[in-house]
Amino acid sequence: MSTRQLRVGLLVDLRAAPGGDADLGTRARATLARLADAERAGLPAVWLSEHHGFADQHLAQPLTFAAAVAARTSTLRIGTAVLVAPLAHPLALAEQAALVDHLSGGRLELGLGAGWRHEEFVAFDVDRAERYQVLEERAGGLAALWGSGVAVPPPVQAPLPLWVGGRGPRGARIAGRVGAGLLWLDRELLGPYREALAGAGHPLDAARMGGLVNMVLADDPDEVRAAVRVPGRARAESYRGSETSSSGMERLRVWRCEEAADAIAAMVEGLPVTDIFCLERLAGLPERLVRRHVELVSGGPSPAPRGTDSLGRPGGRDGRMDQMTRRADAPATTHGVGEHQKLTVAGLFAERVRSSSARTALVSDHEEWDYAALGGRVTACRERLRAWGLAQGERVAFIFPHAPEAVPWVLAAACHGLVLVPINTRLAPGEVAAVLVDADVRGVLVHPSMATWVDELATTLADQWFIWVPEAVEPEPGAPLDDAPIAGQDPLWILYTSGSTGTPKGCVLSHQAGVTIGFNLFYAMALRSTDRYLSTMPLFHVGGLGFTLGSVHAGAAVVYSGSADAADMAGSIRRHRITCATVPFVGALVDHVEREACELTTLRLVVWGSQMERPETIARVGSVLGAEWLGMFGSTESGNVALITDANDELGHPGCVGRPVPGLVATVLDPATGQPVPEGDTGELCVRGPSTMSEYWRNPEATAATLAGGLGALGRPGPSWA
Repeated sequence: MSTRQLRVGLLVDLRAAPGGDADLGTRARATLARLADAERAGLPAVWLSEHHGFADQHLAQPLTFAAAVAARTSTLRIGTAVLVAPLAHPLALAEQAALVDHLSGGRLELGLGAGWRHEEFVAFDVDRAERYQVLEERAGGLAALWGSGVAVPPPVQAPLPLWVGGRGPRGARIAGRVGAGLLWLDRELLGPYREALAGAGHPLDAARMGGLVNMVLADDPDEVRAAVRVPGRARAESYRGSETSSSGMERLRVWRCEEAADAIAAMVEGLPVTDIFCLERLAGLPERLVRRHVELVSGGPSPAPRGTDSLGRPGGRDGRMDQMTRRADAPATTHGVGEHQKLTVAGLFAERVRSSSARTALVSDHEEWDYAALGGRVTACRERLRAWGLAQGERVAFIFPHAPEAVPWVLAAACHGLVLVPINTRLAPGEVAAVLVDADVRGVLVHPSMATWVDELATTLADQWFIWVPEAVEPEPGAPLDDAPIAGQDPLWILYTSGSTGTPKGCVLSHQAGVTIGFNLFYAMALRSTDRYLSTMPLFHVGGLGFTLGSVHAGAAVVYSGSADAADMAGSIRRHRITCATVPFVGALVDHVEREACELTTLRLVVWGSQMERPETIARVGSVLGAEWLGMFGSTESGNVALITDANDELGHPGCVGRPVPGLVATVLDPATGQPVPEGDTGELCVRGPSTMSEYWRNPEATAATLAGGLGALGRPGPSWA
């Protein structure tokens, strides 16, 4: 089920200010810099318009500028609103759009329109009377050009998101017939649009609308209204000066965030709106007011009260619009809060392979695998597990390096219904032996790269059955990945604790817990399908497994590169255009970047444990790295991340370990009575929810001491407080 939500973006036209302005190159570079800052603040999308022959040098080549935006950003959706299709050669249009989609890693939203200015059709020697017919031919013919091999290569996205802009019923029907989104916000057009969709055999749930909201956001609307009078009038006159004035531009509104939120909510109520956008810059408006407008739209520094987002809506984190925008660019199969509990890890991964086969899944310094290639490798690994006689429900230990080669085996074990027991390679031989005996494993999967480490265990584990897996496996077609009869409550992993409070205990985590752990990270990190996460946590740790499944939820890429050394990590972030990273030594990375003056322009999020870094280090994550801070607090028993913090939490509330992730309830109990303690008193932090462990493996006494009975917050039967 889609969890499509509203993206609020910016529209760029590169116009010069009335009476003169910086040259085009300077304006373009300043716009690119603002967009890069806005992306880091949370802006989800930018849209580029097209006009020719305007005295104020309106952007004329949107796909050219889209390529520049793609090179400066890593997560922004990049749309055209609109490209005048009758003025473009169909083959050139197909080739240029595909190039931008490749440059951006699959982020293009191609919006096409019929055009309206008489002067532009004269300049291009195109018959204006045929513009709607040509628009439909261009929009409907792109897939054939890519599919036939005439235009090569095809875009990364299959299909490429297509929009048709049209202010009347004729344009709406064209959008419906070609199965595109309708890029015009008019409630009256929904009827003809949906009728055309259905008439052409497209599903009605494919309907989506978007368009311009002609607004500027401000802290002091009166100040901005006074400042926009002259540039606003000049903008309006530029359209009226055309021989054919038909832009449909509504009066410019200047709103506070809360006013905009109310107006937008009323505007989109009952409509399948996924995208709206407003001007990035009104030419001639003072730069200070332009930057503040962009900050407010993007979710940057904001005076919005705590617990609201930057448009004043409750529930968002300070200064962020992710509650409104974050899920709009996720694949349509992304699951909402609660729905993920119906899945197993096998079902989650199989669905991602089906829906996002061409998206990058795993990256190393030597190669990249898309989800189709990863799915083929999981199939190959599963066939080997079956050939070795391993049956559903059996426990299998796992000794692998921190590398992409481990991931197919982890997923194959889940798809085959095995219970994986990852071995901490930091344990001593005697500790490993104790784990294997306690877990009563059928065998131990070992990667050849771990031979030296395993040799050290040989005398202690002489009676254990080692299964040496191939150094690499090639993708194989095969049976469906989710055909095993696995239930959500079936055990997925047994993860042994560090033993810091005694003998290591095996935490049994179910498929439901594994899927939820991934979802919690997907949510907390606002992961998008275009994200590239730098993995630093090993797969014998619940965090390493969880971050992998969080990326699967989003259809994002997991990158294995380098080490946690600051210089090494900075190089990996630049080389692989990393957007999110778990950073074990945050202070060292900040110091290195500041000392070497190396920019990490793609990095948007730094993740590590809550209250584990000094306040001054967290503050420098934003000022030096240009990224947000996300702190996480939890345990293996709670399913890794239970509570999350942002920089404001940790800087403004020392000692705060965060707020619960969705679907998880947290409280502080008196250990003696099991009852909640009064606010301000000391007690034991307890959490419940579907990500928590089911039990300690074969240890009922420890289970009873740690878990209290009752239904979990989302109806999970059995023990749920940890």
